[in-house]
Amino acid sequence: MLPTTIAAWALALASLIAVGAIVVAAIAIVRVRLDSRPQSPGPARAIALGAGYLIGLAMALSEAAPPARLALVIAAGLVTLAGLTAGRSDLAGLFLIGASIGWLVVGAAVLFADLVRGIRMDPARVVPSMVVAAIALAVGVILWENRRRIRSMVDREAAERRPLTPGEARRWNTVSLSIGDPLWFEFPPNELAATAVLVLGAVVTVTAAHGRSTPAAIVVAAIGVASTAGAAGLAAAFVRSRRSRRAFEPWAWLGEWELARVAALNHCHAMTDRRAFRRYLRTVGERPDDRWFRVDVLAIDGRLPEARAIALRMPEDTAYQRVERAAGLAFVDWLGGGSGDPTDLRAAVADVRPLDGDDRVRAEVVAAIHEVRLRAGRSEPDPAFPLRAVRDRVGSRADRQLLVFARRMVRAFTPVAVLIVGGATALDHLALLR
Repeated sequence: MLPTTIAAWALALASLIAVGAIVVAAIAIVRVRLDSRPQSPGPARAIALGAGYLIGLAMALSEAAPPARLALVIAAGLVTLAGLTAGRSDLAGLFLIGASIGWLVVGAAVLFADLVRGIRMDPARVVPSMVVAAIALAVGVILWENRRRIRSMVDREAAERRPLTPGEARRWNTVSLSIGDPLWFEFPPNELAATAVLVLGAVVTVTAAHGRSTPAAIVVAAIGVASTAGAAGLAAAFVRSRRSRRAFEPWAWLGEWELARVAALNHCHAMTDRRAFRRYLRTVGERPDDRWFRVDVLAIDGRLPEARAIALRMPEDTAYQRVERAAGLAFVDWLGGGSGDPTDLRAAVADVRPLDGDDRVRAEVVAAIHEVRLRAGRSEPDPAFPLRAVRDRVGSRADRQLLVFARRMVRAFTPVAVLIVGGATALDHLALLR
C-alpha cells in the first residue's frame, strides 16, 4: 500500500507525468493515419482513456490487497478483450494506455517521495509492477497503431465486402467534420484539450483532498468534479481556431433554433440525442409541421427511401418551408450518392423575404451547409468556406453560440468528471484510510 506520508505535491508532480506520457503515446500512434476523411471520435476515446487511467490508479493503490488487484487486472483484461471482439481496438488500446499511465504515475510518486525525503529507495517495491505497466503501455500503443488491421481480422466478412460506392461512403455528419480544425495526433484539438483538463482536474482534486477528513474530502471532490466538468466543457467549445469558430457559429445558431423547434414538437421536452429522436418517430404520428425533422432523422439512420417520401410531402405554404423541402430532398439525394443538385434550394432561398429577416438568414445558412457537403463530397480544399462566408450575414445572432455549446458540453462531461475525478479522489482517500 502507498505510504500515508507521501507528500501530496509529489503525487501531483508525478501525476503530471501522465499528461506528458499521453502526449508521447499520441506522438507514437500518429504514425498510422486514416486514409479517408477522419471520423470524429466523440467522447468515447476520452472516456476510454480516462477510465483506463482510473483503473490504473486503482491497480497501483491496491498493492496491499492482492485479491483486489487481481480482480482489477482481470477486469481490465476483459474490457480490452471486449473492445477487440467488438472491432474497437482503438478504444481497447487507449484503455490500456490510460491504465498503464495511471499505474506508472503512482509508482513514480512512491519513488519520487522517497527521494525527496532522503529515504533510501527500495525499487523492488514498485519497479516490477511499473515494468508490467510499461508492457501494457506498449501493447496499448500497438493496438492503436494496428486498429484497422485488427478490425479487419475480427470482422472478415466486413473486410471482404465489395468496396463502398461514393454514395455509401458519404456521411450524414460531413458538415460537423468539415468545420473542425485539423486533427492533433488524430484527435480534434478541442477534444484533446478537454481530455487533458479531465486528467489535470483529477490530479489537482486528489492533491487538494489528500490527507483530509472524509467530509472535507467529499466537499473537495464535489468542487473538483464541478470545476473540472466546467473547464472541460469550455475547452471543448473554445479550443478551436478562428476559421473553425467562424464556420461553427452560423451552423450552431441554426442548430439551436432547430432544437428549440424540436422541443416545441415534443411538448417542450428537449431532445438532443439520436435515441430520443428515434423514440419520437416511433411514438408520435406524422404531421406536416414535423416532416422536416423526420427527414433528417430517417436520413441519418440510412432509411433514405422513407426520408425522400416524407420530404416530397413536406409543406410548401411559406417561402422558408420551400427552402426546407428543397434542402431535405437535396440532402437525401446527396447522401444516397446523387449529385445533390442545389439549384432548387438556391431558387427557394432567393424567394425568402425580407432580405434582412431571420428567415432569410436561416435560409442562407441552410444553403451554405449544403454547399459544405457538396465541396466535401468532391474532396475540395477548405470545404467549410461557405459557412465562414455566411458568418457576416448572421451577424450578432451567433455571437454567443460557443457559450451555448459550452453549457451543453458541461452537462455531457459531468458524468465523465464524476467517474475520473470523483473516482480517483475516492480511491486515494480509501487507500489512506487503510
